Amino acid sequence: MAYNPRIHHRRSIRLRGYDYRRPGFYFFTTCIKHMRCILGEVVDGEMHCNPLGEQVWEIWRGLPDHYAHVRLDSFVVMPNHAHGIVELLDIPMPPGKRRHPFSEVVRSFKSFSASRINEQLMTPGQNRWHRNYWNTSSGIRKHWIGSADTLKIIRAAGRRIDFRNDAQGRLRRNRLRERRPEGAPA
Repeated sequence: MAYNPRIHHRRSIRLRGYDYRRPGFYFFTTCIKHMRCILGEVVDGEMHCNPLGEQVWEIWRGLPDHYAHVRLDSFVVMPNHAHGIVELLDIPMPPGKRRHPFSEVVRSFKSFSASRINEQLMTPGQNRWHRNYWNTSSGIRKHWIGSADTLKIIRAAGRRIDFRNDAQGRLRRNRLRERRPEGAPA
């Protein structure tokens, strides 16, 4: 089928006119392509990462090494998706470096982790993540977290439960164990 802009378009989930380089907290959810459960499994209400899930954790922890203005907050890996909160800091950038927007940080996370997963599975070049990332679980239609109360709600939800589809397509609640990087705010 030939490209038709009336059919083949993607609505942006970004806030029109918002500068995603601004300091603040940003939340994202990204899913494995085709919702395949390749990052681990939930056993007795607790997530157990397999080696691929551990690689995703390693990439997450390494983001501040690539972006001086990024501080990691909460992060949760589930069998077929991941949730994260990133803080973009208001700091002077080192010479020759620029402030990257939130979308670039998420893009890098997805790219680096997909490369690592493909390396482990010996499947170079495979797309591992869905094309976009979004926030649907908190009911907030933006990625920027505009208040301390909203940040607390999202953090608490990540600690308590996660919703995912089981094999029959029903929504199921799962208790989560949250890992927080050292020095991350509670």
